[in-house]
Amino acid sequence: MFVYGRVFWSRFPFLKDHHIKTEIDGLMTEMVRLGYSGPAAIREIKKDERYPLQYLVYYNQAFVNLFGERAFEELARESAKKKGIISTMARWAGTPEGALERAPDSWKKFYAFGKLRTEVTGEGEGVIRLYDGRVNELFCRYLTHYFEGIGDVINVRLSVEHTKCVLKGDGHSEWEISWASDKAP
Repeated sequence: MFVYGRVFWSRFPFLKDHHIKTEIDGLMTEMVRLGYSGPAAIREIKKDERYPLQYLVYYNQAFVNLFGERAFEELARESAKKKGIISTMARWAGTPEGALERAPDSWKKFYAFGKLRTEVTGEGEGVIRLYDGRVNELFCRYLTHYFEGIGDVINVRLSVEHTKCVLKGDGHSEWEISWASDKAP
């Protein structure tokens, strides 16, 4: 399983905005301690190249180890606003329904594994399903907060609940999403 380098690059704005930029060396040191053996500097990662998914697993764990759970949740939510193509598509979609419709194509731009499927299930309700995407619990939490961040991009409060998980024996991971269709936050 692979991710594209742009996954790492999409997280830099958060580090810069929160003055964590000076901690990049510490982040790399922690990643290496966890087993990372990729490029010596995160900035050496090329946006359009594929990298082992395990690099992202090391990154996520190192980030939590250094900055804590709350900062990790903020990172995920803010990344939704900063990931060029995804935030552009979400703005273009303009509605939760439009964002759900375009999410599978956006997934392919960042992740070279898994199949993301979405569906509007009712008025103000939808579901996101990830097939063949067994990673780890931190990745699932990242996605939950990332999906909430998409709501921020389109100015709609999304309630996101991770209801199924392959790590708990389900056949796929699933997030139920709801929103008030008649008003923004």
